[in-house]
Amino acid sequence: WEIKSKEGEAITLGNIGTIYEDMGRPDEALKYISNALQYWRQIDNIKEEAKYLKIMGDIYLSKEKIEDAVYLYRDAIDIYEELKDNDKVRELKEKVNSLISEESIA
Repeated sequence: WEIKSKEGEAITLGNIGTIYEDMGRPDEALKYISNALQYWRQIDNIKEEAKYLKIMGDIYLSKEKIEDAVYLYRDAIDIYEELKDNDKVRELKEKVNSLISEESIA
């Protein structure tokens, strides 16, 4: 069994990462999602890049690594702004603002 395209590789790695995330194994999930992200960057698919940055942010958030999550969300926001995906921009900005205000209280 062989995957012949970088896009196929990215999709497969992302799916494996999602399975690990669903199984409650965030560290393994991050390895696969991070590798998938690199493939999306190689083929210059910025929409998928933003999606995978958000997924990684969500995983870091589940690990209570707020700063890492915020950093990844901000990178995703930049791309979504470039793509003019206002719904995603709004969603992630609200999430970031909420996390920052929670952190400043804690």
